[in-house]
Amino acid sequence: MASIEKRRGISLAQSEFDYTTTKTTDISNFSAWHNRALLVPRLLPPSDSPAFETARKSFLKKGLHHSSWLSDNVELERTHNGLWVDPDDQSTWIYHSWLLGETFSLEHGEERKAVLAPTSLEEKVEVLESEIGLLKDLLREAPDAKCIP
Repeated sequence: MASIEKRRGISLAQSEFDYTTTKTTDISNFSAWHNRALLVPRLLPPSDSPAFETARKSFLKKGLHHSSWLSDNVELERTHNGLWVDPDDQSTWIYHSWLLGETFSLEHGEERKAVLAPTSLEEKVEVLESEIGLLKDLLREAPDAKCIP
């Protein structure tokens, strides 16, 4: 993709991200979830930029106007749907972990850091409390699921 972008002088990150949105309706599409994690940082300004936090929140909210990080987080909701549909599918779990701030790598010697994870203490507490509730509910419904942390 980089060579195509260089030749054309444009970024294909948004169109590729939109494509992964359609492909993650199949929650088992690991490559789409992985590609999504690679594209998100390209859609936002650098994390040390003054515009980063506003862009991060805008990306998560997708234009919605609610009061909490969780109710606005379309991207987190996308993973929750996948977790409920198939709690044994690791594709959604890995992306979910990345989204919430866990660093991971699919390539030897390379670490990818989440850029969408909550940044304020209030956001972190809200997310952790909500995710604990989600995991408890999921465990009640699928006690034999292998991927639930």
